[in-house]
Amino acid sequence: MSWGCMKYKAVLSLVVAITAMSGQPQLMAQDSPQVQCAIANIDMTSQTTIDGGQLVSKLMDKVQGLNDYQYDCAQVSWRTGKPKEAAAKVYFKKPGMIRIEVISQDYRNGSVIIKQADGTIKGAGGGLLHAMQMTLDENSRVLRLPSGNSVVKSDFASLLSVLQKKLANGASCKATKMPVSASTLHGDDSVVVIDIFEGQAGDPATERLLVNPHTMLPVEWAYFTNGKILCTVAFKNLLVNKGVSDSTFKL
Repeated sequence: MSWGCMKYKAVLSLVVAITAMSGQPQLMAQDSPQVQCAIANIDMTSQTTIDGGQLVSKLMDKVQGLNDYQYDCAQVSWRTGKPKEAAAKVYFKKPGMIRIEVISQDYRNGSVIIKQADGTIKGAGGGLLHAMQMTLDENSRVLRLPSGNSVVKSDFASLLSVLQKKLANGASCKATKMPVSASTLHGDDSVVVIDIFEGQAGDPATERLLVNPHTMLPVEWAYFTNGKILCTVAFKNLLVNKGVSDSTFKL
């Protein structure tokens, strides 16, 4: 095999590795039939609800006040009809640095995507591929999550900014007036539920956000299409303002 062919295959493997959390069906984790879409089964019709616009603004104020945070990300996608799991460790630090480390049981384990302080996005494979690095465009399809968001724009402020734009453009949202008991990817939690509606009156929610009522930070975020769940992401073991080092966002 020629060096050119070997190099091409190595680069291809790197691209596959750094898209382990992406929305490409062929790159998803293996089927996980035991996963239940519990977040989709929360019954909002039995709850007293209020307009959630002010609550979304409070959430934005809270996350914008965080200097840094880190969490374990658990993602489940139903894009192909069957639940498929993916996981990563995520680190964020102002003014917009983010690091995603893929967790898997195969060669993709340890793959990294980083957005540096200057905005440059780098990717590196796991294991023996770690020495190989790629510079990526922010809008690259490689970085697209099942929700449609770019993985390097998946920090809390960026996600809430997209949500606020939807509300400014005519979407509406309802929130439970009081915390409710719900099953999440964490287990059983007491959460405030926020539903987002982008269609006509009576159409089902397009997003559902679960919020910790004590910390006012996201617990889990789900996306729906045509009334069916598309994907959900849980933010586990969240730690805030622990002084994440700038070196975390360098390769």
